[in-house]
Amino acid sequence: MENELVRAFPENAIIHLDTIKNIRQKTRLYVIFIIARSGSTWLMEMARNSNLLGTPQEWFNEGWIHTSEPVLGCRPPLAMGTRDVDKYLERIVEEHRSASGVMGLQLSPYQTECLCSMLERPENICKLVQPFYLRRHDVVAQAVSLYRSVKSGLFHSYQATPALQSLLDAVEYDGDAIAAWCEHLISGEIFFESTFERLNLSPARFTYEEIVAGPENVLAWMNQTISPGSTMRVAANSTYLKPLRTEVTSAWCTQFRTERADYLAELEIRRPPF
Repeated sequence: MENELVRAFPENAIIHLDTIKNIRQKTRLYVIFIIARSGSTWLMEMARNSNLLGTPQEWFNEGWIHTSEPVLGCRPPLAMGTRDVDKYLERIVEEHRSASGVMGLQLSPYQTECLCSMLERPENICKLVQPFYLRRHDVVAQAVSLYRSVKSGLFHSYQATPALQSLLDAVEYDGDAIAAWCEHLISGEIFFESTFERLNLSPARFTYEEIVAGPENVLAWMNQTISPGSTMRVAANSTYLKPLRTEVTSAWCTQFRTERADYLAELEIRRPPF
């Protein structure tokens, strides 16, 4: 596997243990391991707006990290003027941690694999960071959402333009493609379970459905997990994001479940338990 993240840091692509130790002197760090289309961007915005949890962005997104374009107020390495991953981490923590000294990031399966290969001492560094794991119970809705987003290029509501919305509306149902995305999502879940075991991690687990049901409860739980004993009230506010789910999405989910009932039953057997 080619590590797309390394290319963004030609001056230094190793995250050193001393760097994380120095950051930890003033900052409580956390990482959210994420499966695609599980509400992670919405969660990031609410966490940032809470003023307690920092900005848990996908700071190592393999596409964005090579650009110079800010996204939702976050700047990639080129825009920060650094090509050193240690300095990049120091800068994002300095600029985006909360006033109470909390900062996080999100990592997909691919980003996790890349970043782990860049850690000087993975197990030692992991002990300094509180892990979370976010996934989604409804893998069909998740796969339909991912298929439509990849096909159209429209992943989040803040990106919506008439042209992109037209592309999204023009996407046609494809059961084989949706099944392929189901496989992709489950392979990510299997990868994470293997990684947690290898690194001796016991992440705090939660789901997209829990965020939808009670975003303030999820944020409060995260805050108490990161900062035990905290009694701060956490508000859940979203400024830029809203669901892209439509009647078409719901209809496709129903159609896929009907057409692929046997496949989904077999998939659940292979899927890691919640």
